[in-house]
Amino acid sequence: MDIRLTNGLESSVKCLTALLLLQILIIPAACLCNEYEAKTTALVNILLDETGGPNCEHIKLAAIQERAAIEYAVHSVNMALKRDGFDIKIQANTFDTCSKVQNIKKMVLKALVTSEQTCPEPPLLLGFIGPQNPDLLNETRKVTNVFSTLHILGVNHEENKYDDPRSRQETEDIVYLYDHYVEHKYEIIDTTLKKLNWASFILVTDESELSVNTGNHFLTARHALQSSNPCVVGDIVRLPRDKADVYMFYKKLLLQLEAGHQDGLVIIVNEMSTILAEFLRKFGTEHPTLLSLNKVGIGAWQVPNNNQFFLLQETSPPEMASEVGPFINRTAFNQFIKQEENEMKSTMCVNKEAVECDKIKLSEDILYNAPFDSSILTPIYTLHLLAATLRSLHRLKCKSEGSNLCPKLITINKADDLNTNIRRATSMYDKELNIRFAMNAEPLVHIYNVDLMDNKLKQVAKVHRSHFELLPNRKLPVKPFPNENPTKRPSCRHPATDLSPALDNELGRNNDGKTRKENTFGGGIDITRNRIPNKDDDARLEDTTVKTIVMSTQTSRPSIWHFIPNVRNIESTDDYVNIAIVLVSAGSAFFIVMICVICCLWKIFRIKTDKGDRDGYDNRSIRSVESGARVRMETRQKKRNSRPMRRNDSERSARSVE
Repeated sequence: MDIRLTNGLESSVKCLTALLLLQILIIPAACLCNEYEAKTTALVNILLDETGGPNCEHIKLAAIQERAAIEYAVHSVNMALKRDGFDIKIQANTFDTCSKVQNIKKMVLKALVTSEQTCPEPPLLLGFIGPQNPDLLNETRKVTNVFSTLHILGVNHEENKYDDPRSRQETEDIVYLYDHYVEHKYEIIDTTLKKLNWASFILVTDESELSVNTGNHFLTARHALQSSNPCVVGDIVRLPRDKADVYMFYKKLLLQLEAGHQDGLVIIVNEMSTILAEFLRKFGTEHPTLLSLNKVGIGAWQVPNNNQFFLLQETSPPEMASEVGPFINRTAFNQFIKQEENEMKSTMCVNKEAVECDKIKLSEDILYNAPFDSSILTPIYTLHLLAATLRSLHRLKCKSEGSNLCPKLITINKADDLNTNIRRATSMYDKELNIRFAMNAEPLVHIYNVDLMDNKLKQVAKVHRSHFELLPNRKLPVKPFPNENPTKRPSCRHPATDLSPALDNELGRNNDGKTRKENTFGGGIDITRNRIPNKDDDARLEDTTVKTIVMSTQTSRPSIWHFIPNVRNIESTDDYVNIAIVLVSAGSAFFIVMICVICCLWKIFRIKTDKGDRDGYDNRSIRSVESGARVRMETRQKKRNSRPMRRNDSERSARSVE
């Protein structure tokens, strides 16, 4: 009896404790409600990898630039909304994921509470931007799916497979802005290798999805299988994730280097890391190396002093520096510089005099100041796209209810309605196919090399897809005799060595290194048509990207409301107005055609009628003369007949008198 009583008391205490904890959590959340003006504010939550390291203390340069891009984009779209008469503003809240799966759920819950999505009447949340990392995204969606929240990502890191539309990993709560990214990344590296006259190479990648898929493209792309293109020697080597795998990494790499059947190393990574920096210090000066970096963060002091070392740094268009630069947080940037100076002194200046290290000013480093990270385009394009979609939804949902956010718009289903309108705005009908459009942020890469004259790192070239441009007064150290060693090609890993000459020629005819033909329609928009999938393969063709809109930032950029092709058709008029315009136009055209037909018929029948009238008049004239003559003859005959009768009458009267 005492045991039961004790258990009952324990369960009661647990229930009371749970209720108290729940009340403690609910009261602060309730206090946060109504912090935003629901009728004028639309929220966007942005998940950034701002820091790294075991304790999230390592500052990332790319994140500093992304924050500046977010402030620039929010300022731009809010000014445009105000200028167009909307009493609406977009507010972006950023949260640091620390690049850790263990930390992501905590940040997502914090983002949802901060944006008041746990309140009884939550404000309009347009969605989440990011995270780009697939592992972090999967953990994020476990929470955001409960709130029916939309995720907008920049790059689709998966290889594009147009043969099967169902292979596209875009779901109802995810929208990708860019496509063909892996293909363009491969194309840039392949073009650079040809310029360097490399025939074969050892490929090293990290474990990021973009790097792995780009590396696999060298083994599977039809263009890579031609015998005239550079090829991969041996297996792809993966950079170790932690120090426990470092020994096996170097052992495998050294075994491949000893074979000697390569022109150099090609390293494809997403961002700079401690293990990569250590690898460059050990091997960067001994072997020809091409390092392809997706994110900024490497310093010139970390680049090996080797004339055969080539750094391919992906960047955003140059004019973005002048637009986003004023929004850079200088305090955060100075903290990053201080962090890099401490790291340089602890690694590079151990055996050198402190005076020599003090002469190096990282605040003037060419790699810390010149290029802006390509990832800044994602928040800029996304916020412009969401602003345009919000404007369109306001036209459809609110109509004449003022310039604020109406209740119908605030309470929309985020993942369904927003995704539907974004898809509607970024698609068009062409020959009974619903064709999706995707903006394409084609990678722009700057190539850096050490000048032996002054031992300084300088930019020597830039590459955009297959277009390689050598800068003025710059030289690129290349091999004088390409493909001179006949033993290199048979050592390639992929099946290119097994291709017959006939098949190799066929591959050359199908894809001889030329890019796809592009049709340019005005306004700086290039449309590239790829092979359209068979309609019988899948009835849902709305997820198939068969055309690509290239939002060119090299020319004057269009208004933010023209970032998506059909947004003007949706936002400017309602459906019934469109129907009325179509009916009036069709009726007017039909009326004009009928008038023309009636005029033609009237002229034709008029000519025939006039001719018949003239013929009838002539006939009537002849007949009238003949009939008149007959009448006169009959009259005369009657007169002759009437005269004897009169004589008989007179005689008859004379006789009667007698």
